[in-house]
Amino acid sequence: MTQQATEKDLRQDLVSPAEADLDNVQKREALVRVRKTRLNQETTEEEYIAIRPFLTTPAQGELSAGRTINLGNYESAKVQVTITVPCYREEITSVLKVVEELCEAKLADKVDEIESALSEFNSGGRK
Repeated sequence: MTQQATEKDLRQDLVSPAEADLDNVQKREALVRVRKTRLNQETTEEEYIAIRPFLTTPAQGELSAGRTINLGNYESAKVQVTITVPCYREEITSVLKVVEELCEAKLADKVDEIESALSEFNSGGRK
C-alpha cells in the first residue's frame, strides 16, 4: 500500500456521511411547481420555487407581527402575520432580516385592506 493510497483512505474516513452524500443531495435539488388558489377567487397562480434539502436538522427563523385596529363602537379587528422559515443556524440572522421585511409588508397590506373597507363602510358605501 502506498502512502498516497493510505492518505486518501484516511481522508475518506474523516468525511462525514452528509459530506459523502453531497453529490446525491445536489442531485435532489429541484424546482417545484406551486399552485395558489385563494378563497372566493376563480384564478389560480402557478410559480416555480427552488428547493434544497437540508444536510442537518434546520433551525427555524420565525417572526410574528400584529396590529389591532379600532373599528369604532367598541369593536376592533386584530391582524396577525407569522412567518416561519427553515434555515441553517449560520443563516438565521440574514433569514430573519428577510422575514422581518416580508412580515411587515404583509401586515401593512392587510391593515390597508381593513382600513380601506372601514373607510368605505363609514362613508356610506354599505352593501
